[in-house]
Amino acid sequence: MLNVSEVVICGAGIAGISTAYYLATRYGITDVLIVDPHPPLSQTTSKSGENYRNWWPNNSMADFANRSIHLMEEIANQTENIIHMNRRGYLYVSTKPSKEHLLTIKQHAQAACKSWPLRWYPDRNRSVDRLYDPVPEDNYADQPLGVDILRGKDLIQEWYPHLDESIKTAIHVRSAGTISVHNLGNHMLQEAKSSGVNTLDGKVVDIKCTGQKAIHVFVEVMGKIHRVHCRSFVNAAGPFAGTVAKMLNIQLPIFSVFQQKVALQDFQRIIPRNSPFTIFMDHQHIPWPPQDQVLLANEPDYVWMLERLPGGIHIRPEGSGDSTWIKLGWAINRTVSSPEWMPKCTSGFPEVMLRGASRFVPELAAYADDLPQPVIQYGGYYTKTDDNLPLIGPMGIPGCYIVGALSGYGTMTACAAGELCASWVSESFLPNYAECFSPDRYNNALSRKTNPKGASSGEL
Repeated sequence: MLNVSEVVICGAGIAGISTAYYLATRYGITDVLIVDPHPPLSQTTSKSGENYRNWWPNNSMADFANRSIHLMEEIANQTENIIHMNRRGYLYVSTKPSKEHLLTIKQHAQAACKSWPLRWYPDRNRSVDRLYDPVPEDNYADQPLGVDILRGKDLIQEWYPHLDESIKTAIHVRSAGTISVHNLGNHMLQEAKSSGVNTLDGKVVDIKCTGQKAIHVFVEVMGKIHRVHCRSFVNAAGPFAGTVAKMLNIQLPIFSVFQQKVALQDFQRIIPRNSPFTIFMDHQHIPWPPQDQVLLANEPDYVWMLERLPGGIHIRPEGSGDSTWIKLGWAINRTVSSPEWMPKCTSGFPEVMLRGASRFVPELAAYADDLPQPVIQYGGYYTKTDDNLPLIGPMGIPGCYIVGALSGYGTMTACAAGELCASWVSESFLPNYAECFSPDRYNNALSRKTNPKGASSGEL
């Protein structure tokens, strides 16, 4: 059976759906087929932390994120905020004084904020303190821009008393917050379908290129193989992008790392419901009880829990109204693995999370010994390149493109990623960051050549 579509997109995650949405609504390319053996938004996308920020250390990523935020705001404006976008911000906290973070602050601020204000609040200048508005309304519009830097424990305790008294620096990034990725993805998918985009519950099993933009995609549907002819093919397979690329004899310089998250109910309401998404920047050792240290030291699979762990553990309230749920995440894992559809989570990880989080929110230690039930433990893949920049653009074969390697920032950059991929496919205007993210930055190393050291399609 031969079907014909102008564009075939392999993958119904947020990146693939966003690409279809912008192809249809921005460029009028509606003869698009999205192919995936699983329901839309059900793999890595469904494991998202659902956060966004423009706080990046380089101009390309900052411009990319700012563009995506602008596009999300467009959708929020058009839909009466169906995506539940808010602008509570990111709050980076540390036990170290602000002078030790000065270089990082300046680097990020120059890239992300440009002309937006960088406001410093000294610990003892109480007349200045009142200019800081820590809890904006639960909305995304007409909120402060730029960054607030709070210095000294007294000032931080005034506004965030649930934090540990050892916290000496708090960096409140304003162009940041949370969204509902489920609502965002479903809105874009329905709009795309209304414009003529179709979906197919099937698995791409082979791809053949027979000439200039003459591509045959072989799709298995209920045990039968269907051939779909198209002019353009988009690899949006997330952690499985390497597998799909191999069908074109292309080896992508990507690898995947499984990262876990935890959701549980904060029955004691330790985390304020209007709290920003809070990240503890400091490295730490988990404060295990002595008897647990002995047990962990004798278990090869768990001895890593005694090691010095990286900064970045984060927490935020989840839900509205009377919700008591909180989400915690910590990208601890550094082991590259081949992606699986249903990867297994690590036993004991919720306790690791809570003991680590208690370093900057002390009252959470009460939950570590008596986990409030139910505890939802889940995880998804950070699929990335060695430079941690995405891969968006031509794959080296006429008509073949990729939108992927979105690491842990897929939700927050999905709109800009889909828009950029759609621009490549439609041969339209490209933004200034397009070349930075194009596979061409590897000097054509993608096509039929060996990967750079330390990167592969799923494993090192």
